[in-house]
Amino acid sequence: MKILVSTKALGKLLSQIPENEFVQRVNLEGGKHAGDFHGNGVLTLITNTKTFELPVHILKFEASVKVQDRRWDWLNNLMNQVDEQPISLEIYEKVINIIFQY
Repeated sequence: MKILVSTKALGKLLSQIPENEFVQRVNLEGGKHAGDFHGNGVLTLITNTKTFELPVHILKFEASVKVQDRRWDWLNNLMNQVDEQPISLEIYEKVINIIFQY
């Protein structure tokens, strides 16, 4: 999946996840437009005990990615170190590509 999201909104969401929690699954829900999924959607991060949701813009749809036992606190630290800007995230089972545009 590939999404466009605000650095500050993502940082705020990630700061809500306790340090001892691991993200188990990432889900993406969105509308269908012109035969393909893109546009506004909701990114859901599912941990051992909680679910966290964030409005995003979908660039490439994939309903769910299993990211079992992955910590996202490093991404939270990065989001808190950069200025407010839109970024693209490509989320795969073992990789998260972060694309900044200047």
